[in-house]
Amino acid sequence: MTLTAVDLRSIEFPKRFRGYDRAEVDSFLKTLADELEEKDRELAELRSRASRLETELTEFRNLEASLQEVLMTAQKTAEDTRMNSVKEAELLLREAQLKGEELIAKTQESLSGIKRELVELHQLRANYVMQFRGMIDSHRSMLEELERLQEGARHLRFVKKADSAEAQALRAAEPIEALKQRLDE
Repeated sequence: MTLTAVDLRSIEFPKRFRGYDRAEVDSFLKTLADELEEKDRELAELRSRASRLETELTEFRNLEASLQEVLMTAQKTAEDTRMNSVKEAELLLREAQLKGEELIAKTQESLSGIKRELVELHQLRANYVMQFRGMIDSHRSMLEELERLQEGARHLRFVKKADSAEAQALRAAEPIEALKQRLDE
């Protein structure tokens, strides 16, 4: 049975002869009732405080759960961001490698083309050198032939002049010969 301060104040004991001193019993009951009231007030305050603390605890637990959720979300976001960064870095690296390989291939192809052109230019140069040497040899032969022909022409002119002079001398000598023959006759 639970007693309250009101129960203690309203309780009545049967009266007997030679019983307890009524004033002392009433005083004791009043003191008990006052203490019980005080304890009830303290208990009510403690319950109220416990209720507030439970509410705060619930709020803190909810806050903790929210913070845990935020932390988990932040960790997941950080991990996702890290993974995305790693993937993006790998993708950029792969693209750079592909571009590098493509650039190397183009450079090698260009270098091969330049080497082919260089070989062709060397061959073309060699052909031109041979053609020029052939032309020089041909012109040298032509010059030598021209010199020989000029020498022959000079010789012919000389011979022709000599023949012409001899013919003139013979013509000039004809009257003398004729005269000589006449004289001999």
